[in-house]
Amino acid sequence: MRTVLTCEEFKASKGQKLKRPFRFVVSALRALGADTNASPALLRYLGAMGQSPFQHPTPDGYPDESMPWLGTMLWRWNFALALTTNNIGGTSVDLQRLGKAMGAPQDDPAPFFLRLVLGREALPIEKEAVAEYLKASPLDPYLKRSEAVGLMLASPGFQRC
Repeated sequence: MRTVLTCEEFKASKGQKLKRPFRFVVSALRALGADTNASPALLRYLGAMGQSPFQHPTPDGYPDESMPWLGTMLWRWNFALALTTNNIGGTSVDLQRLGKAMGAPQDDPAPFFLRLVLGREALPIEKEAVAEYLKASPLDPYLKRSEAVGLMLASPGFQRC
């Protein structure tokens, strides 16, 4: 076991596997402290992503490799934006309350949310993408921040495990 866990191939594979839809949805809900009742609206997103609970037609379960899930990226992005802008019935997030409770600076909470969502310090390219979006977006500040957090959830850094 030590040999497998310490070999270079194992270390290099970190972050290369795409989260299956269920894991993506659950990790997004957890990261943002979402309040949900697992409504049909939320389950529709899982279905659109190809992983309705208990619906795989064969007993071997849903695939664990990335290739079958690559075609669901648009639905993942739509889910991320719908979640962060509270557009999923029966599910809500309060980013402002979460930021305050966790000590995020109110004037620029983006770095805080990047660390929260990614579970690590953001790469320069990730920071730059969020900063550019925030600078270029004509939306009101609250909606702009909500969509920026959706962008973080839709990023490769969050999509991979």
